[in-house]
Amino acid sequence: MRDTPDERKTSSLDTSADESPKLQVAVVGGGIAGLTVAISLLQHPGVNVQIYERTKAFREIGASISLGPNGLRTLEKLGVENAIDGSVCSRQISDYPMIYRHWRTGEVIARDLHKTVKTKTHFTARFHRAHLHQALLEHVPREIVHMGKKTVSIVAGREEGVTLTFEDHTTAKADICIGADGIHSNVRKTFVPDHTLRRTGWTAMRSVFDASLVKDINFPEDASHWIGPDRSFFHSNIGKGMFTVVGGLHTDPNDPEDTVEWNDEYSLDTFRELYKDWHPAVRSLIEATPYTRLYPNMAGRALDTWTFSQRVTLAGDAAHTHGGAFAAGGSLAIDDAYALFLALNHVWPAAMAKSRKPTVEQLAEVFRLYEATRKPHIDKILSAVHLQVIGHKPKMENGNVETDEMLEERVRNRPDPSWISEHDVESAFQNAIGAKDLVTFMASNKTKSAPGPRAASRTLSPVDEIDKLAPLACTECRRKHVKCDTSIPNCMRCISSGTQCQYLPSRRGLKRRAVHVDQSSSGTDSVPTFPAPIDLRNHSPRAPTPLTTWEARPSEEATGLPTANRISSPSSSRDGAIASATSHVPASADGTVQGIPSLPSRQDQVPGLTSMSVEWQKERSHLSVEDDEALVNLYYANFHAAHPILVPRSLYTLQAYPDYLKLVVHFVGSQFSSTVSSDTLFGLVTDQVSKAEAEDTPGTKFHLVQAKLLFSIAIHARNEIPESTAVLAQAVSLALEIGMHKKSFPIVHGTRSALEEESMRRTWWELYVTDGFMAALQRKPSFHCHTADSDVLLPCDESSYMEGLFTNERQSLAQFDARIYSDEEIIFSSFSYRIGAVRLLARVLAIAWTHDLDEDHVKIIDSALAAWPHHLDKAKTDMCNGEDEMLFQGHMFIQFCIMYLHFPRSDLVATIPGAGKVIRQQQLLPVYGRNMHGVKALVASKQIINLATLQVPVQKHTPFFICGIVFAVLVQLSACCLAGAYGTQDQFHDRISLIIGILKTLSPSWALAKVTLRKVKRMASETLSGDDSHKPAAVQLMSPNDSRIDFVAHMYDLPTDDLPWIDLFHWGDNNERTL
Repeated sequence: MRDTPDERKTSSLDTSADESPKLQVAVVGGGIAGLTVAISLLQHPGVNVQIYERTKAFREIGASISLGPNGLRTLEKLGVENAIDGSVCSRQISDYPMIYRHWRTGEVIARDLHKTVKTKTHFTARFHRAHLHQALLEHVPREIVHMGKKTVSIVAGREEGVTLTFEDHTTAKADICIGADGIHSNVRKTFVPDHTLRRTGWTAMRSVFDASLVKDINFPEDASHWIGPDRSFFHSNIGKGMFTVVGGLHTDPNDPEDTVEWNDEYSLDTFRELYKDWHPAVRSLIEATPYTRLYPNMAGRALDTWTFSQRVTLAGDAAHTHGGAFAAGGSLAIDDAYALFLALNHVWPAAMAKSRKPTVEQLAEVFRLYEATRKPHIDKILSAVHLQVIGHKPKMENGNVETDEMLEERVRNRPDPSWISEHDVESAFQNAIGAKDLVTFMASNKTKSAPGPRAASRTLSPVDEIDKLAPLACTECRRKHVKCDTSIPNCMRCISSGTQCQYLPSRRGLKRRAVHVDQSSSGTDSVPTFPAPIDLRNHSPRAPTPLTTWEARPSEEATGLPTANRISSPSSSRDGAIASATSHVPASADGTVQGIPSLPSRQDQVPGLTSMSVEWQKERSHLSVEDDEALVNLYYANFHAAHPILVPRSLYTLQAYPDYLKLVVHFVGSQFSSTVSSDTLFGLVTDQVSKAEAEDTPGTKFHLVQAKLLFSIAIHARNEIPESTAVLAQAVSLALEIGMHKKSFPIVHGTRSALEEESMRRTWWELYVTDGFMAALQRKPSFHCHTADSDVLLPCDESSYMEGLFTNERQSLAQFDARIYSDEEIIFSSFSYRIGAVRLLARVLAIAWTHDLDEDHVKIIDSALAAWPHHLDKAKTDMCNGEDEMLFQGHMFIQFCIMYLHFPRSDLVATIPGAGKVIRQQQLLPVYGRNMHGVKALVASKQIINLATLQVPVQKHTPFFICGIVFAVLVQLSACCLAGAYGTQDQFHDRISLIIGILKTLSPSWALAKVTLRKVKRMASETLSGDDSHKPAAVQLMSPNDSRIDFVAHMYDLPTDDLPWIDLFHWGDNNERTL
């Protein structure tokens, strides 16, 4: 399809011929998602759609695609019947959506089942992607599709609408824009430029060809998924006489030699070699395959929002940020399109469209409703994708081979995909519009983890809401302190990690009757092990296993449905699983729940539970804290990047942190909220942290260290200085007590979770950084974390942590120190360089307050401080945007060290009007001339102020920055007082003005900035006024050329009660609260 000559000149939409103005919609992307968006929105009489596709022509290329019942039902509602009949797709003869077979014997291990599907046309169907695309294209007017339109920029404004510019220099204007341009979306990159995709480690080897090539081969007629220990194989008819085979294997996503790109051609010989020991049917199908191409799977973190500038939203893989999850990508995109139509039609119905376009506020409501319907569901899926990636890492790193028994157990206990494939988008939409507060509705949906294996598909009900707040947890999830999805017989986390899942009584003293889980026939207690990562070029043979044959419809005995775990309910059991879901609900004296007359037991929610007696009783002395998504989001948006010890935001809910740590997150988030009082939360945090100190396991205490560390940072910034000091000391003491400073701690207590191990390492190093900085503010010669004999490995880079993808080799401090002499550049994380800066601070503390100091000691440390930025790797030498918070802090700490070392020995001390009241006049003996010390301190202060000019919202920086800039402004004001020695007042005015502005911006969030601002304003006013009467007498008598070597200024006495900010620095005695 080609554009007309007029279209080449301009692609701007013109609706002047319409009797009434229509809503102009630009859809970027003409794939499955884009076409379905167009088909859906064109159901609305007030909408005009234009599709912009980057390719110059649609071609019959691509691999197979599967649509589940959800996508097929939606297509039927949209009237696209030609896409769901048997002429363009293939369905199973047996009606099982998927059949799983043993890689060598061909034995059926398990089957998926349709749970809510009654109509044959809604049974899972498989297509050639090009055939499905053509079926959709038949429902789209030819004239609205514009080919060869690759977007290069999108400008959106609340009032102006959207302007798209294409590579061919044409433009298009619209009221709204829908980005449906796939996993590598240009629309998403425009509005979320820092979002990155990474390989998950799963690589597919696909081929689509004429089914006649396999007509003489004896293989199961129904589509089958053959499962091996380290790879898989899938085959299926896909309609219109076509056939597909898909090989899949796990590779190391961080392998630098793996240069595989999307759609790369793959060697057939290597493909055959990979499966040379598999069942003859598999080998025969591969032998008949004419070609194969590689498709490395990609995924990124969940987006915070899909909507931008109230004019642009995303759909399909562009919004989902994964390149295929559970073979559901096509159906998810189709449901996105339908949900967008439902939202638009609800907010702006056809009757309203006759008179006017939707207002900006209505469009915002459409997008909010669209996200409320779709994003919680998609975020759960993406979390499950990341959990599978994280859970697979320890399997790849273990060199042993999975046994047949382990493999069969893994497959039989796989997650049930029906919660994805049979999701009801209309029901989700009705729930969304029924919620009074869409934000609250989305938050409550996000807190629910994806259902685990064999869990029934459920709609939202009051019982579900109660169950969500007090979930049953298996022993493995309790031990790891992570969220358990409570599925029986096995939760998703245990399946992902290959561990045995058991449900045991609570150890919190809850008085409830228990459910007994009989594991007597579940087999060995050993932890399954798995093979090492697969190199596409290296393979190892398997031991021979006896072959079996199959039938077209295998018997029920071969279905593989789990039978090992049996549920019973003895009248009393100390070995059962806790079944209560209402511990947070007020109970009456007889133990019944108030306001809920009759609650069903969990047997109503989990298939197979037929006789479970549950007694609902009140749980005493336990606060169940539900995540406040708004406060959690504020925490992650404004604080997490500066102190990144908790898991990334996309995995926070699944982590199931203890209540006291959740409260700390809420408390920190409340500092950035204009509606939530942090004072109430302060009391709750204090109370819950005190109660948690009675816990006795290192894993529990690890979370307590995290809570105390984050709490101490926050209350220091609230100007609660003594309390902060005490809480931090407790955190340090506890960390050393449980051995967090040892390399083995994350390995022992991280329980094979790479993410949790990394979180533990980060917590120790964050404690080290905080302990060191606070020691400087308290004028201590050292700090406990530095004197501890620590061998903890260094943190990974921030992007790897955000995506949950980690390299196999961790780096140590010894390697960090040795990098200077290495022939090759070794890349370390920005967090590591930040640690290096605080290690230099430790050296400065050791000598800073020594009165008579050897000149060589100072010069050596001066050299080390000057060398720090020169040893950054090349990618970290540019700080122009300031988005790397860890590197930002590293630079801040280095300049802070220089000021800390030189200011007390300089001629700048106590020269500010009024500063003598907050800074001791006593100077340390100089090593150089006092003027030289002053120059070094002044240059460092300028560098810290320069950091403040970087284009990053200042609220996102660590609150430690308040201390840094206040020290810098004191140095600047001191130099300003000595007119002629360091420059004129005009040279200092703009820098001081910037610092005052930053403190003003930070004041609503942090009380420390607010009270400091008042003091700085007063001193700056007196200093810059030009009135010498405010200055100390000794300064007034000075000549600009005075060397000031022996200068001692007059000290004004001032009660410490008048100095709410003086605890930033203790230039005076330890018992004197002075800055």
